[in-house]
Amino acid sequence: MKYKNREKIISNKVNYTPEDARNIVNAIFYEDSDPQKIFQKLAEKVIPKLMDGNNEEKEWAKNQILGRSSEAIMTSGLVNHYQLTHTVNRQYSSLIIEVAREIERNYNCTTVLEKTLAEIIAIAYMKVIDSSRMFIEQFESKKNINMEQTTGYLEVLSRHNDRANRQFLNALAILKQIKQPPIELNIKTKNIFTVHNQQISNNSTQQ
Repeated sequence: MKYKNREKIISNKVNYTPEDARNIVNAIFYEDSDPQKIFQKLAEKVIPKLMDGNNEEKEWAKNQILGRSSEAIMTSGLVNHYQLTHTVNRQYSSLIIEVAREIERNYNCTTVLEKTLAEIIAIAYMKVIDSSRMFIEQFESKKNINMEQTTGYLEVLSRHNDRANRQFLNALAILKQIKQPPIELNIKTKNIFTVHNQQISNNSTQQ
């Protein structure tokens, strides 16, 4: 009897495609940092209590949002550029955000590609600034008496600065190329046909 029931279950089994399997697995297992999942949870469970709940529910919702504030901020990284602050010394945090935003404004960056290029340019610029600062500080330092080590350190900083400059210029050139309007060319041509020793054009015939 058990065997027959098992056979019935197998016979009624639905055939799933590989794509079905992919979708089912993706629905079960997902990364907590997935922006779509973060905002979906906020929209379904947190925001309603924050806006329409009682005082206790509103307090709970605030704590939930604050607990995942860094993730929520990062999901809008290409809008606020806050993630760039982790790539530089703290003293440059405000500057790198401002540089990225100014590049976006100057070149009217709207697509993901354009925004990421603006960030790469800003990061490279900060590298140039920071390596230049460290170079000057080391060069003017009176404490180091080992000239061999100092010279080696300055050479490393110099190469780092050159590499950052190239990254800056390359990314900027790509962004300019992307934003450059297409050039329209109107070319008037005269059709010329050559047959043996005779040249024939669409306006005249020469022999």
